[in-house]
Amino acid sequence: MIAKLGPVKAAMLLVTILALLVALGWLLLAKIAPAASKPTTSIIPNLPISPTPLRVTPLPLPNQAPLGFGVVTSRNLNLRTSPNTEAAVTGTLKLGDIIALARRDGAWYQTGTGAWVSALYLEVRESKAEAESYARELLG
Repeated sequence: MIAKLGPVKAAMLLVTILALLVALGWLLLAKIAPAASKPTTSIIPNLPISPTPLRVTPLPLPNQAPLGFGVVTSRNLNLRTSPNTEAAVTGTLKLGDIIALARRDGAWYQTGTGAWVSALYLEVRESKAEAESYARELLG
């Protein structure tokens, strides 16, 4: 079958397959890489350490103000390439994670990095500080 494509198209096909295999390798490596060591004590008295460190997704443009900050309220929340459940999953957020929100489209929010998340599993706050406070309460 490859011989019927001609040398240029066959080479392009092989390069595409190789690129996909490399990308798949990186995705698998990211999933199985060991987690960074977690602190066991807090510098603030009586504040428990979250089993999952709070993360804030950076905005793509430094001058762009976020729509708000979403706190993940489900155990796992998929990041998707477009605002629908059929779109490819590009990553997963955990309970208590914080993401900067760039815009809303119906029941979906686009994050600062361009990925989409379902609004059903987010608690939105106006400021990062409010989102962090809510996440600490959520993780209790």
